[in-house]
Amino acid sequence: MKSKLLTSLCLMLIAVSSLSAQHRDGKPEDSRYKESSRKKGHDAEFRVGMSFGGNVNFMKSALTEHVSDGSLLYPAIGIYADVPLVGNVYASLGLRYNEKGGKLSYLQTTLTNDAYIRVGQDITSTYSLRMLDIPILIKLFTNDFGHWTFNGAAGVTPAFRLGANVENAYTNFSYENNTNKVTGTLLEKNVATKDVNFFDISATLQVTFLYRLAARTALTMGLNGDIGLLDNLKNLGATTGTDVVVKTHQIGLSIGLIF
Repeated sequence: MKSKLLTSLCLMLIAVSSLSAQHRDGKPEDSRYKESSRKKGHDAEFRVGMSFGGNVNFMKSALTEHVSDGSLLYPAIGIYADVPLVGNVYASLGLRYNEKGGKLSYLQTTLTNDAYIRVGQDITSTYSLRMLDIPILIKLFTNDFGHWTFNGAAGVTPAFRLGANVENAYTNFSYENNTNKVTGTLLEKNVATKDVNFFDISATLQVTFLYRLAARTALTMGLNGDIGLLDNLKNLGATTGTDVVVKTHQIGLSIGLIF
């Protein structure tokens, strides 16, 4: 699945790059156009790019009994197109393969016949969600600073589930005389597609630095953040009998090229 998706993204980038080149070939090269390009610091025309990066992810539960238990690092790869609107303002539409998830811990305890002895189970679930993101952003570019240009972007990122896995670690214990005693552990890995909602959407913020390598090519380095807006997990409430809302947030770095 991953290799097919990456191949498709690369083929789409090549196709869009060809269209971009044809679009530029048709641009009138008169003196007014050249002067406008120099003043703006970048060409106000259709551009395409690709990016590779990694995101630090964590899950946040609305129920205090489910505790976020650490962050996870997952990869992301995508392509995008920037379309000029007015001045230095662009609309950007992308397609990105993104993995996200996090760790959640939940503690279950039960009293025994002896009021001073409890037995319980500490459950830690590690989720890995494979998503197809469609970032929809508005970008504001600065003029050139030597070879450098910067842009800030804001928007939303709808996402569709491609697949999901969960790894559950169970630790059984007894609590007696103010001391926890581990009585057994169990680790299991499962496909969790049925436990993850098909659709998600995030609020997205980006800051990108562009270093011009050639007239039409620039190296990009970006910082991005996504704030999850919808519940990701379906059946987490089955454990507690309560509907539990879990959202996934991420922050990451990326590097790429824009043409």
